[in-house]
Amino acid sequence: SYVDDISGWDFVGDDGDPMDEQGHGTAVAGVIAASAYNRQGTAGLCREIVVLPIRVFHEEMGVISDIEDAFRYAIDRRFDVINCSFGYDSSFPWMDEVLEKANRAGIMVVCSAGNRPVDLDTVEPLHFPRTRPFPNVITVTGTDQWDRFIPSFGYGANRVLLAAPGNEVGTTMLGGKVGTIAGTSFSAPQVTGAVALAIGLWKWTHDTNERPSVADLRRALIDGVDPLPSLVGKCATGGRLNLPRFLRAF
Repeated sequence: SYVDDISGWDFVGDDGDPMDEQGHGTAVAGVIAASAYNRQGTAGLCREIVVLPIRVFHEEMGVISDIEDAFRYAIDRRFDVINCSFGYDSSFPWMDEVLEKANRAGIMVVCSAGNRPVDLDTVEPLHFPRTRPFPNVITVTGTDQWDRFIPSFGYGANRVLLAAPGNEVGTTMLGGKVGTIAGTSFSAPQVTGAVALAIGLWKWTHDTNERPSVADLRRALIDGVDPLPSLVGKCATGGRLNLPRFLRAF
């Protein structure tokens, strides 16, 4: 049981205090939901949402059973969207089970493509969760500030859906600081924030607590990109997220 998990859960320490010790999670969360209009120098994409952090890594190492438990925790609590700025290069039977369960529940799983120049269409075994064949799994690679694909990032004409900025991304840092950072770990939460905005907009305009379907969200992401020559063959859409275009679907 999870006692006092009002702020999320730390599967490393097995308690309700998922404090970030390394800074990665703080930067990811800032991309999604950092506060605005406070003269701090950065702002997230979706600033009115609740981010429930889950800690499964300690010094970049994670126990696979903790990752499984974390997914089940998020699904049981009916998260709208799960951000996965990590990847696991092994395969276990539960991996497809939890992603299929999330898919049936209408939960989007947004993943980073990784910071190695690997064609994810060719990897075996399938990386978790970024290469798993479920419609709710959205894998994101990155572009620089000139809309060029970053060649040190993972890619895949089939298994990677789209790109988002992945260089000099402004966000929050440990110690109450702000700064810039690079990596697909910070491309993915831009798509996570966009999906969260779309879900909130849908609920407001339709006066409902129901989410848009996985199919509708995925289709809107496919249609809501700016095609870029540098992304041809690097992701399925060949494009970088265009937030206003994406949100027009909702």
